[in-house]
Amino acid sequence: QYSLVEVQAFVEAVHTIVASSKAEAINWQAVANVTGRDMDECRRLWRFVAYHWRGAPGQKRARLSIDDVPLDGDSDIEDGIAHVQPLMMR
Repeated sequence: QYSLVEVQAFVEAVHTIVASSKAEAINWQAVANVTGRDMDECRRLWRFVAYHWRGAPGQKRARLSIDDVPLDGDSDIEDGIAHVQPLMMR
């Protein structure tokens, strides 16, 4: 459904918006405006990449389909995800 190039561009857009706004929450309307996607699609893609993605989309490595990612509740769910690991930058 999404290529690696599309996912990378999406994540970079989210990063740019968050870094420039200094906000504690992601402005999904701004992300939607920049990416040309609707807000629900942006939120769903973000949650899928952040919490369920195991590799390139379409490789069936995630535990659920991107279409099955719920949009209800808090999107900051790291405490409830067992596989979250700190990101080490080189």
